Amino acid sequence: MIFATTENPSFRLTTPLLSRCRLLKLTQHSSEDLKLILERALAIEKASCPPAAAVEVDAQMIDLLSNVADGDARVALSHLEIVINALKRDPLLDHHALKELIGNKFLLYDRNGDNHYELISALHKSIRGGDADAGLYWLARMLARRLIRMASEDIGQSNPMALTQAVSAYQATQLLGMPECDCILAQIVVMLAESPKSVRTYKGYKRAKALVNSLPSYPVPIHLRNAPTKMMSELGYGAEYKYEPDYAHPIYQEFLPSEVLDRSTRNGASEVDRNYPFLVPRSQRIDQQASSPSDCASSNHQHHQDHPTDTADSLHPINPAQNHHESKLGDHPPAISRPTHSSTKDGKLVDLDLLRHWEEHFNDGQPWTGRDRLQ
Repeated sequence: MIFATTENPSFRLTTPLLSRCRLLKLTQHSSEDLKLILERALAIEKASCPPAAAVEVDAQMIDLLSNVADGDARVALSHLEIVINALKRDPLLDHHALKELIGNKFLLYDRNGDNHYELISALHKSIRGGDADAGLYWLARMLARRLIRMASEDIGQSNPMALTQAVSAYQATQLLGMPECDCILAQIVVMLAESPKSVRTYKGYKRAKALVNSLPSYPVPIHLRNAPTKMMSELGYGAEYKYEPDYAHPIYQEFLPSEVLDRSTRNGASEVDRNYPFLVPRSQRIDQQASSPSDCASSNHQHHQDHPTDTADSLHPINPAQNHHESKLGDHPPAISRPTHSSTKDGKLVDLDLLRHWEEHFNDGQPWTGRDRLQ
């Protein structure tokens, strides 16, 4: 039995069935192939009608029909039928009038077929490679929400506003519709292509998912748990948590289950376990915090801000034992009880022990640049 389909069999058929079939892929027709098909169809048309009713379609029109069909013989034959019927009604129609009847060039695009994913891939890789011209070409071939994904996956923290602008462009496209939104989409493609690239967030999240899938669901560390009830408070939930905005400097505390840290730092840890830390070392991302102590204590989120110069070049496999947990204190810091704050600075708490732990674990043992101002 012979079956023909416009769908990709590897998507639609099961593997056992595919293993019993021989697949032959049919490629697009070239323009020369389409010319032969059209000439053959014309010959059949002339032979099937009286000489007085026959129409002449010249070589220039055949060339036009073969070019606008974009390799699809069905489209070429449909256009030829339109031209023949038009010439039968008015033999004096010129090429310009016939071209108006045919319409714009047919573009091979099926949102559910192979071509859809091939065009997505071409658009994505052109933007990733920084080729704005190629990006505009593939944009003209297709319009997709893929631009939002590109803004996050390939640019990420190198230009955090790229995601916001891509979402805004998508919303503007919904409001305006085609063709008015074409310049908006073109603007986003150029912006994405010319933005610095960083896949640090994308790769870091992949490492995190790999680690989660390989380990049991460990309980949330007790100091990170919320304590909305008296019983939870009595159980010690959140008791040892240190609120970063209260401090005039960076502080050290762990936010992962101890079981994850044990697995990722022990000798002989598996490759999956050693996916942690997921991102580049914090000492490469924090830019020695800020120029003033108050800047560094504004929020915990600020401590995790990405360095503006991060690029994909910094994305190499990380050895946690060298970058995160191996320090003068060993794999884990000594248990720190409720801190005894040595002083205050501008209304902020100062605890030099917590600062020292941060320096050793997250700053490669180097003093924080604002340390002198704490004295």
